[in-house]
Amino acid sequence: MNSTNKRSLTLFILSLAFGILDYYMCDFVVYILKVPLFCDTIFCLAITFLANPLWGILSVISYHVFDIIISHSFVIYQLYTLSAFIGCVTAWVYKKQVMKDADSLIVTIVKLLGLSLVMCLVMSISGGIISRICAYVNGDGSEYTFQTEFLAVLFEGKLRFPLLDSILLRIPVNVVDRLITVFAAFGVYKLLTKCRFLQQQFD
Repeated sequence: MNSTNKRSLTLFILSLAFGILDYYMCDFVVYILKVPLFCDTIFCLAITFLANPLWGILSVISYHVFDIIISHSFVIYQLYTLSAFIGCVTAWVYKKQVMKDADSLIVTIVKLLGLSLVMCLVMSISGGIISRICAYVNGDGSEYTFQTEFLAVLFEGKLRFPLLDSILLRIPVNVVDRLITVFAAFGVYKLLTKCRFLQQQFD
């Protein structure tokens, strides 16, 4: 097997495994820790940083296929896959255009903070749009997930513009969630670059 095929096979296996890891990471945060965060794209962003967004997108697909297999059902909320796709592309473009290997630790941290802010806006906007689609399809106004429903209750009676409200309610959650996700993903990416096995596969 030539080096290109070895690299592709390794990335394929990693993508599938990382999707499942993201699934369990999200479950751990939501159902075990009871924390209103997502934390469901750490590993798909890590492989995006390592290679390109196509592998991150495959990881997201792996996550949702695994979810469908486990739950034995396909629900409208699987549309949030699209938001994760956009997140992978955003992270990859930002890394390619803004981040440099020669950056110092301080510069890297500042740039990751910038990426966290960009990701917060991108994921809040895309997630808000998808939540309105879900509410429309459900036909009952149900659109809020565990991560945002507590804010919806807090501002109940003050929400006047459904799409804008859906976006704005996600921003407080995504500020924290994207900080954790981006820094964790970048840390996993750095660990992957130090892995001898991966270095051998990519030679």
